[in-house]
Amino acid sequence: MADVLPASDRTVTSKDNNPPPPTPLESAQEILADLTLEGEAWLDGKADDVARLIDAARKAKTKFDNDRKAEKKPHDDAAKAVDAKWKPLITDAERIVEIGKAAQTPWLMQLEREKREREEAARREAEAKAEAARKLAAEADGSLAAAKARDAAIEEAKRAEAIAAKAAADKAGAKGDGMARTISLRTTWRSVVEDRRALLNHIAKTDPDALTAFIEDYAAKAVRAGARELPGVTIYAEKVAA
Repeated sequence: MADVLPASDRTVTSKDNNPPPPTPLESAQEILADLTLEGEAWLDGKADDVARLIDAARKAKTKFDNDRKAEKKPHDDAAKAVDAKWKPLITDAERIVEIGKAAQTPWLMQLEREKREREEAARREAEAKAEAARKLAAEADGSLAAAKARDAAIEEAKRAEAIAAKAAADKAGAKGDGMARTISLRTTWRSVVEDRRALLNHIAKTDPDALTAFIEDYAAKAVRAGARELPGVTIYAEKVAA
């Protein structure tokens, strides 16, 4: 059996004498553990003891946050540097898109007008053919020729209806080789409030919860900003530990 050296004769390494210092996160965990133990011992309502605990926790929170910011800063700086490199290119690409849209709008509007004209013409043609088929069916005398003429007219009406449906479904737009999608006009709805009272009355009737949320938020912000009187609002002071 190998001899076992007594502890006094063992070689002590530098690693044993100089352990790595704790990281900021490890230090924070130790501080918080101490605060938790102290809190369990002193949170019995004694004002001075609790005040000291609150002060220590506040200082610990400030330290934690400062250490967090210090650890995060190199990553934030690196992210900002990447954004700074790419932002001019992205911005210029967006400008080109907007300029191109503005330049294309009049032409797309013309295409839209032409599309509507084709659609209307196809619809009129389909209606005329359908009417002709109905007329032939009503006037049929039972002969083979009349039946053939009627059936041919019905087929013509069906083809005209299909053409009209395709014209209605087609979108006026521009799409070149390799483009992912067609550039076309899009309807955007916007609003201008001209009668606030009428709108408020409408909201009060149809969506009172939304109006209540807005009013309560408005009152809370006004009171925080220093308002001490508001119509229809009770404002009161409340004591809390600070």
